[in-house]
Amino acid sequence: MDNSDFSGQSVVANAVRVRVDGASSLPSYVDRVAALYASDFSASESLQEYSANEERIRKKLLDDYSTDPRFKGENVPDPTFRIVTVWSDQDEILGFVYGAALSYTTRWWANIHESLSAEFTQEDGRRTLALFDICVKADARGRGLASLLHASLLRGRIEARVTLQCSNERYPAYPIWRHWGYQKVGTTTSRKDGKVRHVLIRDIACRTNEDAQTKG
Repeated sequence: MDNSDFSGQSVVANAVRVRVDGASSLPSYVDRVAALYASDFSASESLQEYSANEERIRKKLLDDYSTDPRFKGENVPDPTFRIVTVWSDQDEILGFVYGAALSYTTRWWANIHESLSAEFTQEDGRRTLALFDICVKADARGRGLASLLHASLLRGRIEARVTLQCSNERYPAYPIWRHWGYQKVGTTTSRKDGKVRHVLIRDIACRTNEDAQTKG
Protein backbone atom coordinates (compact mmCIF):
# COMPACT_ATOMS: atom_id res chain seq x y z
CA MET A 1 0.00 0.00 0.00
CA ASP A 2 1.30 3.45 -0.92
CA ASN A 3 1.92 5.84 1.96
CA SER A 4 -0.17 8.52 0.25
CA ASP A 5 -3.33 6.39 0.13
CA PHE A 6 -4.71 7.95 3.32
CA SER A 7 -3.97 11.59 2.43
CA GLY A 8 -7.04 13.78 2.91
CA GLN A 9 -9.01 11.12 4.78
CA SER A 10 -11.38 12.45 7.45
CA VAL A 11 -13.24 10.13 9.83
CA VAL A 12 -15.11 10.48 13.13
CA ALA A 13 -13.81 8.49 16.10
CA ASN A 14 -13.87 8.91 19.89
CA ALA A 15 -16.32 11.83 19.41
CA VAL A 16 -13.70 13.78 17.45
CA ARG A 17 -12.92 14.19 13.76
CA VAL A 18 -9.67 12.58 12.65
CA ARG A 19 -7.97 14.05 9.61
CA VAL A 20 -5.08 12.34 7.79
CA ASP A 21 -3.09 14.43 5.31
CA GLY A 22 0.06 14.52 3.26
CA ALA A 23 2.52 17.38 2.86
CA SER A 24 0.49 19.25 0.24
CA SER A 25 -2.44 19.82 2.63
CA LEU A 26 -0.38 21.03 5.59
CA PRO A 27 -0.14 24.74 4.57
CA SER A 28 -3.92 25.15 4.84
CA TYR A 29 -3.85 24.71 8.63
CA VAL A 30 -0.17 24.85 9.63
CA ASP A 31 -0.77 28.04 11.64
CA ARG A 32 -3.19 26.20 13.90
CA VAL A 33 -0.76 23.33 14.41
CA ALA A 34 2.03 25.80 15.25
CA ALA A 35 -0.19 27.67 17.70
CA LEU A 36 -1.09 24.48 19.58
CA TYR A 37 2.53 23.34 19.57
CA ALA A 38 3.74 26.67 20.97
CA SER A 39 1.08 27.06 23.64
CA ASP A 40 1.00 23.48 24.87
CA PHE A 41 4.72 22.70 24.74
CA SER A 42 5.77 25.94 26.44
CA ALA A 43 5.38 24.33 29.87
CA SER A 44 8.07 21.76 29.00
CA GLU A 45 11.56 22.75 30.15
CA SER A 46 13.14 21.13 27.11
CA LEU A 47 10.91 23.08 24.72
CA GLN A 48 10.89 26.52 26.34
CA GLU A 49 12.41 28.18 23.27
CA TYR A 50 9.24 27.44 21.31
CA SER A 51 6.88 29.12 23.79
CA ALA A 52 6.50 32.38 21.83
CA ASN A 53 7.86 31.44 18.45
CA GLU A 54 5.05 30.10 16.31
CA GLU A 55 6.72 31.35 13.13
CA ARG A 56 9.81 29.25 13.78
CA ILE A 57 7.65 26.17 14.32
CA ARG A 58 5.68 26.93 11.16
CA LYS A 59 8.87 27.29 9.15
CA LYS A 60 10.27 24.03 10.55
CA LEU A 61 7.12 22.17 9.55
CA LEU A 62 6.96 23.58 6.03
CA ASP A 63 10.66 23.79 5.18
CA ASP A 64 12.10 20.75 6.97
CA TYR A 65 9.76 18.05 8.17
CA SER A 66 7.35 17.95 5.22
CA THR A 67 9.84 18.54 2.38
CA ASP A 68 11.61 15.83 0.40
CA PRO A 69 15.21 15.51 1.75
CA ARG A 70 16.39 14.47 -1.70
CA PHE A 71 15.66 18.01 -2.94
CA LYS A 72 16.87 20.07 0.01
CA GLY A 73 16.21 23.78 -0.35
CA GLU A 74 13.70 23.34 -3.16
CA ASN A 75 10.57 22.87 -0.98
CA VAL A 76 9.47 19.74 -2.81
CA PRO A 77 6.73 18.01 -0.76
CA ASP A 78 7.85 14.71 0.77
CA PRO A 79 5.51 11.98 -0.53
CA THR A 80 6.18 9.92 2.61
CA PHE A 81 5.15 12.71 5.03
CA ARG A 82 1.91 12.18 6.95
CA ILE A 83 0.21 14.40 9.51
CA VAL A 84 -2.77 13.26 11.57
CA THR A 85 -4.90 15.81 13.41
CA VAL A 86 -7.94 15.52 15.69
CA TRP A 87 -10.62 18.21 15.77
CA SER A 88 -13.54 18.99 18.07
CA ASP A 89 -17.07 19.51 16.77
CA GLN A 90 -16.36 23.24 17.16
CA ASP A 91 -13.52 22.85 14.62
CA GLU A 92 -10.83 23.30 17.29
CA ILE A 93 -7.60 21.36 16.79
CA LEU A 94 -7.08 19.09 19.79
CA GLY A 95 -3.91 17.26 18.81
CA PHE A 96 -1.56 16.22 16.07
CA VAL A 97 1.21 13.81 15.15
CA TYR A 98 3.42 13.79 12.09
CA GLY A 99 6.29 11.83 10.59
CA ALA A 100 8.03 10.77 7.38
CA ALA A 101 10.22 7.97 6.11
CA LEU A 102 13.98 8.18 6.66
CA SER A 103 15.73 8.62 3.32
CA TYR A 104 18.94 6.90 2.26
CA THR A 105 20.77 10.20 2.98
CA THR A 106 19.42 10.53 6.54
CA ARG A 107 21.65 11.61 9.42
CA TRP A 108 19.20 10.17 11.98
CA TRP A 109 21.59 7.43 13.13
CA ALA A 110 24.85 9.33 12.59
CA ASN A 111 25.16 10.88 16.05
CA ILE A 112 24.07 7.96 18.20
CA HIS A 113 26.55 7.52 21.06
CA GLU A 114 26.21 3.76 21.11
CA SER A 115 27.59 1.50 18.40
CA LEU A 116 24.89 0.27 16.03
CA SER A 117 25.51 -2.11 13.17
CA ALA A 118 25.57 -0.90 9.58
CA GLU A 119 22.72 -3.30 8.81
CA PHE A 120 20.59 -1.76 11.56
CA THR A 121 21.14 1.84 10.45
CA GLN A 122 20.88 1.31 6.69
CA GLU A 123 17.96 3.23 5.18
CA ASP A 124 16.42 3.23 1.73
CA GLY A 125 13.43 5.55 2.10
CA ARG A 126 11.05 2.66 2.74
CA ARG A 127 12.42 0.92 5.83
CA THR A 128 11.84 3.32 8.76
CA LEU A 129 9.23 5.91 9.64
CA ALA A 130 10.48 8.76 11.85
CA LEU A 131 7.84 10.12 14.22
CA PHE A 132 8.80 13.76 14.66
CA ASP A 133 6.23 15.16 17.10
CA ILE A 134 2.99 14.32 18.87
CA CYS A 135 0.89 16.71 20.95
CA VAL A 136 -2.53 16.68 22.61
CA LYS A 137 -4.06 19.86 24.02
CA ALA A 138 -3.86 19.83 27.82
CA ASP A 139 -7.60 20.01 28.45
CA ALA A 140 -8.27 17.23 25.92
CA ARG A 141 -6.00 14.62 27.52
CA GLY A 142 -7.27 11.46 29.18
CA ARG A 143 -9.62 10.67 26.28
CA GLY A 144 -7.34 8.32 24.35
CA LEU A 145 -6.50 10.90 21.69
CA ALA A 146 -2.75 10.28 21.81
CA SER A 147 -3.35 6.58 21.16
CA LEU A 148 -5.75 7.42 18.35
CA LEU A 149 -3.24 9.78 16.75
CA HIS A 150 -0.37 7.31 17.05
CA ALA A 151 -2.30 4.39 15.60
CA SER A 152 -3.64 6.54 12.76
CA LEU A 153 -0.12 7.65 11.85
CA LEU A 154 1.10 4.04 11.61
CA ARG A 155 -1.95 2.55 9.91
CA GLY A 156 -1.28 1.51 6.32
CA ARG A 157 2.40 2.52 6.30
CA ILE A 158 4.75 0.51 4.10
CA GLU A 159 7.75 0.85 6.43
CA ALA A 160 8.73 -2.01 8.73
CA ARG A 161 9.60 0.06 11.81
CA VAL A 162 9.08 3.45 13.45
CA THR A 163 11.61 5.48 15.42
CA LEU A 164 11.55 8.64 17.52
CA GLN A 165 13.73 10.73 19.80
CA CYS A 166 12.52 11.79 23.23
CA SER A 167 13.67 13.07 26.59
CA ASN A 168 14.83 10.56 29.19
CA GLU A 169 12.76 8.29 31.39
CA ARG A 170 12.15 11.01 34.00
CA TYR A 171 9.73 12.77 31.64
CA PRO A 172 5.99 11.92 31.85
CA ALA A 173 5.63 10.72 28.25
CA TYR A 174 8.40 8.14 28.47
CA PRO A 175 6.30 5.34 30.03
CA ILE A 176 3.71 5.84 27.28
CA TRP A 177 6.27 5.14 24.57
CA ARG A 178 7.35 2.01 26.40
CA HIS A 179 3.73 0.92 26.82
CA TRP A 180 3.26 1.29 23.07
CA GLY A 181 6.12 -1.13 22.44
CA TYR A 182 9.08 1.18 21.84
CA GLN A 183 12.55 0.08 22.95
CA LYS A 184 15.59 2.25 23.55
CA VAL A 185 18.43 1.61 21.08
CA GLY A 186 20.74 4.48 22.00
CA THR A 187 21.18 8.11 22.96
CA THR A 188 22.11 11.26 21.09
CA THR A 189 22.95 14.82 22.14
CA SER A 190 20.96 17.65 20.60
CA ARG A 191 23.10 20.18 18.78
CA LYS A 192 20.43 22.77 19.54
CA ASP A 193 20.28 22.63 23.34
CA GLY A 194 22.96 20.10 24.38
CA LYS A 195 20.39 17.82 26.01
CA VAL A 196 20.62 14.05 25.74
CA ARG A 197 17.77 12.39 23.87
CA HIS A 198 16.84 8.73 23.91
CA VAL A 199 16.36 7.06 20.53
CA LEU A 200 13.49 4.56 20.55
CA ILE A 201 12.23 2.12 17.93
CA ARG A 202 9.51 -0.50 17.43
CA ASP A 203 8.12 -2.61 14.62
CA ILE A 204 5.13 -0.96 12.98
CA ALA A 205 3.38 -4.34 12.97
CA CYS A 206 3.77 -4.57 16.77
CA ARG A 207 0.29 -4.93 18.29
CA THR A 208 -0.09 -3.17 21.65
CA ASN A 209 -2.94 -2.22 23.97
CA GLU A 210 -2.95 1.16 22.25
CA ASP A 211 -3.56 -0.44 18.84
CA ALA A 212 -6.35 -2.65 20.18
CA GLN A 213 -8.14 0.27 21.85
CA THR A 214 -8.25 2.35 18.68
CA LYS A 215 -9.65 -0.55 16.66
CA GLY A 216 -12.25 -1.43 19.24
